[in-house]
Amino acid sequence: SSARSGHKPLMVSTAGAGRVLLQSSTGSWGKDAELVVDMTAPLEILQKDRAALPLPMFTERNFSVATNHNVSLTSSNATLSNDNALTVKSASAGQRIEGNLSNEKLGNGVSLILQRDPRCEQLIATDSADTQTDIIQRIESHRESSATPLVLVLDGSATMSSAMENICSALKKTHFENASIVWASDKPLSVIQHAQTDSAQWQTALEKIRDSSCLGGQNNAEALTFAITSKLTGGSDANVVWLHGPQPVKFTGDNLLTQLNGSGKHVKLYEYQVSAGPNEVVKSLDQSGALVQVPRLFSLEKDLEDLFEKLSGRAEIFNISRTAVKHGTLAGPSSKMENEVAKLYVSDMVLSSLSNPFNRRQMGVAAEQHHLVTPYTSALVLENQVEFKELGVKQHSGATPQTTNASKSATPEKGANKSESSKSASGGKLASLPGLDGLIPASPEPPMPLIMICVLLTGTTFVWIRRRQRVRA
Repeated sequence: SSARSGHKPLMVSTAGAGRVLLQSSTGSWGKDAELVVDMTAPLEILQKDRAALPLPMFTERNFSVATNHNVSLTSSNATLSNDNALTVKSASAGQRIEGNLSNEKLGNGVSLILQRDPRCEQLIATDSADTQTDIIQRIESHRESSATPLVLVLDGSATMSSAMENICSALKKTHFENASIVWASDKPLSVIQHAQTDSAQWQTALEKIRDSSCLGGQNNAEALTFAITSKLTGGSDANVVWLHGPQPVKFTGDNLLTQLNGSGKHVKLYEYQVSAGPNEVVKSLDQSGALVQVPRLFSLEKDLEDLFEKLSGRAEIFNISRTAVKHGTLAGPSSKMENEVAKLYVSDMVLSSLSNPFNRRQMGVAAEQHHLVTPYTSALVLENQVEFKELGVKQHSGATPQTTNASKSATPEKGANKSESSKSASGGKLASLPGLDGLIPASPEPPMPLIMICVLLTGTTFVWIRRRQRVRA
């Protein structure tokens, strides 16, 4: 097929933090096409002795996939699954996790729970791309206070209808001294302000939410702006929790990122998408250190209960930090996944530097050296080196694009804006290139205003033709 001769290169780019976009440049591939995507996924620390690995899922696609997905994993640690469709068996290398998962189950969140050594709080990894540098990875924990203001922003779109009962059940069990709820619609509504969650007023507000209708697609931008900049968040620290459905259109006409970073308050925005689908909003917010993406680990109600337990101070919040030091500066246990730790560190650095255009080249070079797909870099799978030259592939580093067999290329980072391996039916070559230079656009689809104009013109032409037909009749 033409895919084998390089006429349909595969493009891999970022679709926001934790999301990877895979595209064929000129349409569909043949039915025998095969994609192999390797991912390096940092675990979610639940407790000192437990961690979770959420399984990846399709958030959106324009192609069909098998109704059931085969799962086959090996773990060196004791492992449990939150889904009875997966079985755990002993194996020579540790434990084997096998089973079949439907699209629906995978989209609702399936995780593997792994036992970990609670004494392991720090690891050292040598960066293979820079042997003079070590990456120190630490697990840190802290507790929030129930007095810290909580502002809940609820998406009022139709996609949220089936989720409201579970959301209200989770909110009924919360323990906050100062909580507010904003209903996100084209005209945001403040449902309740500065309430204690054990009060009668709070329970009345939850009943009101249960009885409310979720209609159409509602604009969440104004509600988020109101939550971040209003007096609901108080004068200092505050936590804003945004529960929403798919966000297929970017926010326009607002400056939410600036408001979040420059509000003068220490506001954290906890973002949780209750159902699988596109999320164009994350692309504009993933560069903010104030954004916290809450992973889909269990059921919606269980995820929210765990989140509210952490934000009210009843459970510890665990974070993984990574810093670079001169090689040999610190002594300690070495990581068994040194390259993966280095990739995660570089990804963190890229995201934190997006607001500084002067660091673009430096961060682009680092991402290329570590084979990462980021907002600065994309990946292109072609057949041979000549095709890279024909397409004018550029690099931040100015080096010749690296060509490797796609099935053996470096692993990407899940949950940190990275991906990297793809393969056509014939095998392919992978090269990294700056996605922001226009060779691989992040959004190849036409802009929404142009689509609306085309629809309007098409509709007007149709009406005119029908009228002409009636006149002739």
